[in-house]
Amino acid sequence: MPLFMSLFQSLLMKKITVEMKNDAVVTGILQTVDHHLNLYLENVETREQQDQIHLEAAKFIFVRGSTIRYIHLCASDVDVFVLEDTTRRDIRQETDI
Repeated sequence: MPLFMSLFQSLLMKKITVEMKNDAVVTGILQTVDHHLNLYLENVETREQQDQIHLEAAKFIFVRGSTIRYIHLCASDVDVFVLEDTTRRDIRQETDI
């Protein structure tokens, strides 16, 4: 499993903030993620901005990976051991090829 997938799989059911390329910012509980970095968030909250009023009524949202600028994570939610283990396995696989 690629490193970023391991990271995001460890963040399922955790609160993340997604900043999109159109400057929309949403915060919600990560429910699913795929290899294209498409995200499904529930309990969505938005940063107040006049041009994004349509997002304020959403309880859940699907965010296409190609529209994401940044994903903000809480440092305490990142499982460093999973990242280190995945990195080691990836390095071993590359050297075995």
